[in-house]
Amino acid sequence: MSFTRTELGNVVFTNCRLFRAGIMPAFGREIGRPSEDAYQMFNVYYPPQEVGRVEFLDGIENLPLIAGHRNVIEPHHIEGRVSNARFDGEWVIADVTVETRALLEEITKFKVTGLSLASTGTTHDMEASVVDRGVETDFQYYQTALRATHLGLVDLGRVRGAMLSWRDQLKRGPQP
Repeated sequence: MSFTRTELGNVVFTNCRLFRAGIMPAFGREIGRPSEDAYQMFNVYYPPQEVGRVEFLDGIENLPLIAGHRNVIEPHHIEGRVSNARFDGEWVIADVTVETRALLEEITKFKVTGLSLASTGTTHDMEASVVDRGVETDFQYYQTALRATHLGLVDLGRVRGAMLSWRDQLKRGPQP
């Protein structure tokens, strides 16, 4: 992964891992569970054929980048954009453009590098197991018809490995 500075002064982080196929934890409220399950964690399976769907990847193009997560995103919350999304069989990889000094400061000064892709989808009940990253893992639900809503820059995302991994270049600075 690398980053460059655009003519407008924006910083583009290339080849960022945003989300992966497999089993991820989700709160009940995130998958439409009743209020009594809202804060319970569930294992949710995101099948590769769903994560790699052209419609899902196309929906990531120009997706807003914000600091953290919000239920309602207004224009003044948007601090960047996502582009060039693709699926490598496991990961959704894309370029992330940071458009504000405030967010760039969060990244460089406070080392906030986690990425969290917020999405909606159709949740299906299914207690089963799959081999995820070499380990057989149980899940309670799986999702289809995924649609991304925004990308959050967070301290630590739930999808391990989804981040701006650029610290090795910090001392050299952005490449022209």
